[in-house]
Amino acid sequence: MTNSISRREEQPTDPLSRLGVKSDPSLLMTDYMSAWRSKFENDPTNILPAIKGLQSVASYYWQFPDEQGSDSVGVPFWVVEVLSEGFFRYENARSADRTTTLGEAFGLEGGGQGKQPKLKEQRTIVRDRNIALSIAMQIAEELTVEEAVNLVAEQHSLSEKTVWPIWSKYKDLAQSSLNNYQTLKTSGSDESD
Repeated sequence: MTNSISRREEQPTDPLSRLGVKSDPSLLMTDYMSAWRSKFENDPTNILPAIKGLQSVASYYWQFPDEQGSDSVGVPFWVVEVLSEGFFRYENARSADRTTTLGEAFGLEGGGQGKQPKLKEQRTIVRDRNIALSIAMQIAEELTVEEAVNLVAEQHSLSEKTVWPIWSKYKDLAQSSLNNYQTLKTSGSDESD
C-alpha cells in the first residue's frame, strides 16, 4: 500500500490543477453526468459511461452526505437502463451455457478478440489529453514545441517517441481548451461585464 501511495505522489500534477481549476462536487451531477450521457450516446456499445455516471452519483453523495434522502438517491434512468440491459445480456448468455463474462456482457472487455478493455482505453485517452494540455501550457509559457514535448515526456516517464504522436493527435483540442480557459478566466475577471 505504501508503494502505491508514494507512486501516486510522484505522478505529474494534473494540468487543470496547475491552472488553478478547482473541482466543484456539484459538477458530478450536472456537467459530468451530461458528458457521460453524451459519450454513451456517441457509442451505445460502450457501457463504461453508464458505470462512470453511477460512480458520479455515488461520489456526489459521498461528498454531500446531507443531500441524501432516507435510503435512496436519484440516478438518471438512462444509467439504470444501460446497466440493466448489460446484466440481462449476461444472464441470457449464462442461461444458454455460454462462458460470457460480466465484463464481456457489459462490453467492457473484448472477449479475447485483441481489443483493449474499455477502462484501459478510457484511462489512456485521459492520460493523453492531459499530456497534450501540459505541452500546450508549456508552449504558452514560451517553450518551443520540442522543449515542451521533452519536458512533459520526462515528467510522465515516457519517451519523446511516445509523446510526439499524442501531441499530434490532441494538440488542437489542447490548444483550444487552453485558449477557451484563458478567455473565460479573462472575461470572468472583467468587472465591466
